Amino acid sequence: MGACALMCCLMLLGSCSAKQSAMRQLSHLNNELKYESEDYTLSDWNNALGEFKQVVGKLEQCKMSGSERAEVRRMEGECVGYLVKGAGLSAVRTVFSIGNEVKAGIEGLLDAITGGRR
Repeated sequence: MGACALMCCLMLLGSCSAKQSAMRQLSHLNNELKYESEDYTLSDWNNALGEFKQVVGKLEQCKMSGSERAEVRRMEGECVGYLVKGAGLSAVRTVFSIGNEVKAGIEGLLDAITGGRR
C-alpha cells in the first residue's frame, strides 16, 4: 500500500512540475515576443509559432485550477496577438524591402538604357 501511495505522489509531483515548467515557458515566450521581437524575420516568427503550439499542447495535458487556467489563457491571448501583429509587420517589411530592390533594379536598367539621362 505504501508503494502505491508513493507512486501516486511521484506522478502528481511530476505532472505539477511539468505544468509549472510549461507555464514558465509560456511566460518566457510571452515576454520574448513582447520585448525582444522587433527585428524578427518571418522565419523567426514561424519558429515562435512552433514553440507556442508546443507549449500550448503541453499545457492542455495539465490539470489546472480556475485561476491558473485563466492566467494561461491570458498569456496565450497575448502571445497570439504578438504573433499576428509581428508576423504581419515582418511580411510588410519584406514586401517593401523587395519593392525597394525592384525599384533600384528598374532605375539601374533605365540609367543603362538612357545613359543616365532621365
